[in-house]
Amino acid sequence: MHVRPAASHARPAHSQVAHQSNLLQWRASNMTAIFELHLTSETLSSDEVADITGCIRRADQLAWLNRNGWIFHTNKAGIPIIGRMFARMKMAGINPATLASSAQASGWSIDMSKVR
Repeated sequence: MHVRPAASHARPAHSQVAHQSNLLQWRASNMTAIFELHLTSETLSSDEVADITGCIRRADQLAWLNRNGWIFHTNKAGIPIIGRMFARMKMAGINPATLASSAQASGWSIDMSKVR
């Protein structure tokens, strides 16, 4: 009986580095595209909030936003105010907190020592 050695599914180290580099380039280009989109307003309109939440009543909108982890503010009238950039990232499946923590984890930081 002839037994074939098990195939290794691990990528060679140079292939993993190339894959990671390609992934980072893809993320960077897509993030750039998100930030270059024209913003009609810095915040979502009340119609857009109703479309996203599927709710017309303000209390139901607030409950949906809280339940689904959206970051928002309320104005004096109690209307939810959502930043358009946050909404774009949230709808694209991007967690802004993850972006900040991944930048810190990668060792990326701004070197302000040469700024005058």
